[in-house]
Amino acid sequence: MSDEVFEKISLKKVFSASWSYLKNNWRLMGIFALANYILMATGVYVLGGTEHPLFLLLLVVMYIFWGYFFRFYFGKKPYLLFKPFVRSLTPSVKVVFATVVVVFGVLLLPYIPLLLGIISETEMQSYVDEYLFFLQKYMQDSHLLDIVLNLALVLIMPLILYRPLLAWVAALMGRRGSLRVAWSKTKGNYWQFVLMALVMNVPLILLNYIAEISCFWEGISLPLSSLLLVYYNLVIAQVYEFFYLRD
Repeated sequence: MSDEVFEKISLKKVFSASWSYLKNNWRLMGIFALANYILMATGVYVLGGTEHPLFLLLLVVMYIFWGYFFRFYFGKKPYLLFKPFVRSLTPSVKVVFATVVVVFGVLLLPYIPLLLGIISETEMQSYVDEYLFFLQKYMQDSHLLDIVLNLALVLIMPLILYRPLLAWVAALMGRRGSLRVAWSKTKGNYWQFVLMALVMNVPLILLNYIAEISCFWEGISLPLSSLLLVYYNLVIAQVYEFFYLRD
């Protein structure tokens, strides 16, 4: 049996410290929230979504924006510096790769019986059609299943998002942006990350749901989401401080 003891992060302290920072620096954080809203609104209302050819350029701008945010928070001048941003691409690519693997795995689910020899190729088309019908009826039209899927996503977020995100912040700060280091520093805190993901996801899910059923809320859900994202990134900054800046 291992006698290794891991220090647990206090989410109460993290969320409280992030809220205090937001209140004490509300003008600056308001500017970041406004800038983030403009970027989000550009993607939703101007470009009309991910299919627009300029959407990739918008993602690049948002990447630089949030990198600037973290360097500003930690006082790393100059806030825009080429080398740290390039270095931070390594953990970013790994985050994207892990996400793509998960999504690709979900898309491959209907083909598993074929690969295992359970059904024949002639039966495959009917099987896939039934699976696509399931996706349409239950994953898009059922809010209950949406909630279940989001809860399942919460369970894997510590693995594919939050720990790699700490490696990304470390690279932005000029440290080693290693996923192995991020895993080592945060070991023993999986359920803390799960709870953090749950707390951070629920308000965004509720805002999205209310916007779908209310024309009034549709116009203000995006600004509120933008403000929430600023606060959540302050939470990430606090988590980074706990695991990386104690030594």
